[in-house]
Amino acid sequence: MSKENTLNKQQEIAAHYQGNAQNLLVIAGAGCGKTKTIISRAAFLIKTGISASRILMLTFTNRAAREMKNRLKNEVGPVAQKVNAGTFHSFCLKVMSKVPKSFEVEGLSIIDVDDQNSLMSLVRSRFVNRKDKNINKEFPRVSELVKYYSYSRNTCQNPKTYLHENTEMNDQYIQMCCNIFCDYQKAKERRGYLDFDDLLECFGNILSLKPELRKAVAKLFDEVLVDEMQDTNPLQFIILRHFSDEGVRLFCVGDPAQSIYRFRGAEFEHVYRFGELFERSLTLPLSINYRSYQEVLDLANWLIARSPLDYANRLIADRGDCGNLPMLVDFDSTQEEASWIADRILERWENDIPY
Repeated sequence: MSKENTLNKQQEIAAHYQGNAQNLLVIAGAGCGKTKTIISRAAFLIKTGISASRILMLTFTNRAAREMKNRLKNEVGPVAQKVNAGTFHSFCLKVMSKVPKSFEVEGLSIIDVDDQNSLMSLVRSRFVNRKDKNINKEFPRVSELVKYYSYSRNTCQNPKTYLHENTEMNDQYIQMCCNIFCDYQKAKERRGYLDFDDLLECFGNILSLKPELRKAVAKLFDEVLVDEMQDTNPLQFIILRHFSDEGVRLFCVGDPAQSIYRFRGAEFEHVYRFGELFERSLTLPLSINYRSYQEVLDLANWLIARSPLDYANRLIADRGDCGNLPMLVDFDSTQEEASWIADRILERWENDIPY
């Protein structure tokens, strides 16, 4: 069996875990095979007798979900198609669509970002007179209003508090924003619309209010596998708590040093507080890196060690040393940067130097 198809010891311990911990957090450094491990976990569950349809895999893009299912198919065959894999939004929409009455969304339509902007523009025009050039120049544009409202909802913050703490708007403008948000929400309700934030908020709230429905949804799955745990926001985190509270095992893979969705409300602190937030939890490391040489990882390890947060996962290069220290090079343009990189690659190729 090729090295690509085998698991190292750390990956195997995580993917094949059968212990007493209900919730698992796998801290996977960059290039340490986190996707490989989560795919191997799903394959292991199927091979040990768990029905593929009782496995839920949650990630952050449709592309990532498709990739995971395709890779899982290579491991276990066509049965992989029965695994529920998708984004948090698509999962919530799928469940709510099957029992719309229970989630109180009968007859409602999902609107996309363009529709959101159009509706927000309509509501904004009621509060901001186009003839008042000063207000139009200073007051947030439509796209900003959508962003502010979405962020406050995904982080479960009061919009007024969020705007006070995170913008330089005066009290008058902040109150205008809050009034616009309120009217925007009412406008959606009158038209029978749900935006993407509504999907998460409604799903989490209804399960909180309806324990029997929460139990029914949780009973559909034996294990929930979460990719990129560091990018979960509070609304998504509430959904995971519902599963955990009903006894469904969580298998979460993430790296707090790689959070990229802060702009959407992601809180990588969930990773650091995993053991505190979830009972009967276990944290496992993946520290063998297959992407870089040790010199690059030494620099990364040194930099991360300067963080006030305790990142207890020192990366080790499977490739060992390359004999060269990292360089810092400044460029005046992307073209100049690309040319420099191409020259270095050509130079190493001509001199038969391994990459």
